[in-house]
Amino acid sequence: MYPSYGWNLKPGQDPVSDVILASYVWGQDEQRLGGLVHANGTEADKLLVELVLDNLATLHGIDREQMGELVDHKAWNWHDDPYARGAFALFGPAQFGRIGHGESLFTSLRKPAGANSRIHIAGEATSVHHAWVLGALNSAWRAVNHAIELRPKKDQAALFEKFYDEWAIPQEEQLTHNLKMKKEKS
Repeated sequence: MYPSYGWNLKPGQDPVSDVILASYVWGQDEQRLGGLVHANGTEADKLLVELVLDNLATLHGIDREQMGELVDHKAWNWHDDPYARGAFALFGPAQFGRIGHGESLFTSLRKPAGANSRIHIAGEATSVHHAWVLGALNSAWRAVNHAIELRPKKDQAALFEKFYDEWAIPQEEQLTHNLKMKKEKS
């Protein structure tokens, strides 16, 4: 991201030369670069800065000297964050889709579990839109929908009507919802 394009400059004022670069990597790139994220000034940190600046120069087809001096930087590895332990769900082979017999990790996370199906796991990992806020919201919708299904039958219709009226049905849940409604009608 380059926020200093020279907007709002007064006549005769030199353009601002500072640059903010935001880079976000995941998968193997994250694992490899994440190993270089350490306290500022360490050898690994210096290597990371050099690598990023070299890549930036290559991307723009310029010499490193043309970029000027690096004033400061901050690198963060979500995988090593003690409170996050990773940025988002990144499913491996056979964890997201279904291969062979049984269900995938993704499918099993979405189903109500234990305590007479009263435990619902919600979060972006349980949505097809994992890694995005949309996935977290859609998974919350699914958990609430399942919770309403556990209510006494006499209360469900009014609760579903109000819920669907206020929140609609997320696109990723529409097929499942439509198949369920069709099954109940037959």
